[in-house]
Amino acid sequence: DRLTFPLSNIATTGEFLNRWQVAQYKGLTFKIKGKNVRLEFSPHKYFEGGKTNFQDFYLNNIQDVISEISTTFEFDPKKSAINFIEIGVNIKTNVDPNKLIDCFVCLKNNPFDRLPVKNKGYGRKCCSQQLDVKFYNKGLQNDLNYYLLRFEVKIKRIKYLERYGIKSLSLADLTKPEFYPIFKKILLDVFDDILMYNPEITPDKFSNQ
Repeated sequence: DRLTFPLSNIATTGEFLNRWQVAQYKGLTFKIKGKNVRLEFSPHKYFEGGKTNFQDFYLNNIQDVISEISTTFEFDPKKSAINFIEIGVNIKTNVDPNKLIDCFVCLKNNPFDRLPVKNKGYGRKCCSQQLDVKFYNKGLQNDLNYYLLRFEVKIKRIKYLERYGIKSLSLADLTKPEFYPIFKKILLDVFDDILMYNPEITPDKFSNQ
């Protein structure tokens, strides 16, 4: 009773089209096609009313979010398989994040490109077959009075997690504290693989000797 799925049909015949039907609810996107049901959402943004994700977000918060959503829409989070996941961290800095963002060169052989950011933010991204890596100025995006850098890693294929001992991931797993040290390690490992440069270094001052 909380969701309305507009139906796609051919105007001349009334025949229904076999397409994903989409409904929105407080920042949640539900998609239905046949017997397949998908839910796309950010637990952090949902917790904050669907708008922002720059505030602190704790384990008990995501536990409350998943409990609320699964209860409201009557599904079992243990049976809700995650197809992709985006993990990130907000980092307070002493310098303008734009200057830091410009220092990111590439992730292995994949270069960083300009990232379109909503509002007046600034960022760069790097994409590979398994990962999307983003850095952007979260403070600028949200008109904050302090510097805040956002670092995100989107894991597009759950198979990537097998190297960290995770063969599958469910929505219920996100309520378990033992998964978060693994997510932290993923962020650190990805960051370690990024090539950066220091714009304050003047190459012509170095000697080959």
